Amino acid sequence: MNVSIIMPVYNAEKFLNHSIESILLQSYKDFEFIIVNDGSTDLSLDIIKKYKEKDHRIKLINNKSNMGISYSLNIAINSSSSKYIARMDSDDISLPNRIERQFNFFKSNPSTDILGTLAYVSNEDKIHEKTKIIKKPTNVENIVNYSKYACPVLHPTYFVKKKVYDDLKGYRELYALEDYDFIIRSINKGFVIRNLNEPLIIFRRHSQSISAKNYFQQISKHNQVIKLNSIINKKEQGKIVEKINNIKNVPMLFSISISYRSIFIDKFYAKKNYIYLFFIFITSFLHFRAFQSLWRITNSRRFL
Repeated sequence: MNVSIIMPVYNAEKFLNHSIESILLQSYKDFEFIIVNDGSTDLSLDIIKKYKEKDHRIKLINNKSNMGISYSLNIAINSSSSKYIARMDSDDISLPNRIERQFNFFKSNPSTDILGTLAYVSNEDKIHEKTKIIKKPTNVENIVNYSKYACPVLHPTYFVKKKVYDDLKGYRELYALEDYDFIIRSINKGFVIRNLNEPLIIFRRHSQSISAKNYFQQISKHNQVIKLNSIINKKEQGKIVEKINNIKNVPMLFSISISYRSIFIDKFYAKKNYIYLFFIFITSFLHFRAFQSLWRITNSRRFL
């Protein structure tokens, strides 16, 4: 078996059928599909069992209680014996040739250790109406530079050599930022990261998604992740991990300013109208952390 596709699931009954089917219908067939039911209280487990009975490639791991995404991913990784591990989220859609494109890229570019892709964005119940493309840097140098400000690889697009996970001992327990931390640690270890310059998943935007619920928390904690990976002292690292995991709420002013700032940045880059710079700085100075976020995101766009 060359590829293990791993997917944590928690109360995802609304979208789970489409997500599972998008993997089972991949043009590349030689994979195992490890699904971790993370203590779901809805019908997710029943849905997974239904597909498992039909397709022998599905391997089910059932957590008795909700353990979180890092724990569930690490369980799946440790259960895999494949050379490559691909990520999948329970509310997204992988395009039919996604795994094949990523696997073939690794064959042609064996120095690559981690490979992501771009992504289409769709709204909750309109999966085939793609509203935009999420862009990320594609070459190694730009990915390293981008990582100083934001995560350069979309987590549900990861295609990773298992030796990378083994070397880094999987994901650390960092609330809502385990993926960014993993990428920073990979870069610090010298692993080669690239992105394919094409969207190969459909990222579903809805109110209950992890990224939607934790967007402002993720932004407010980026600096802490960078700091965590710049120090060696284990005691100091522990303090930062505790601080990151304790940030569960952000001020309303910060949330509002970040929201409008994102809109104005997109308008500025789309229309090159400098009036939007005025609104960008107004919303940024409403809160100091919003200004920090503006600086990170604006700088990261130089490497797209």
